[in-house]
Amino acid sequence: MTPLSVDQTGAQCEGSTPISTGHLPAAQQVQRLVRAAYERFKSDETGRNADHYPALATVPSQLFGVSTPLATASRVSARPSS
Repeated sequence: MTPLSVDQTGAQCEGSTPISTGHLPAAQQVQRLVRAAYERFKSDETGRNADHYPALATVPSQLFGVSTPLATASRVSARPSS
């Protein structure tokens, strides 16, 4: 079986090196990276809200957040304080 991986455009590529390293980072490390990404981009106002779902276009951009699922069926998130 030929391994498949994903290239920079998101397309699957046959015969290239798989992306997986064979292990996943600890949830605490993922949380730190998600928090760092949130802190880095929370004040960036150069884009616009997604509009491929009409409801997303109406969400105030101040509610920007980052969330990612973990393999353990949980997730880590960073968002404005309530």
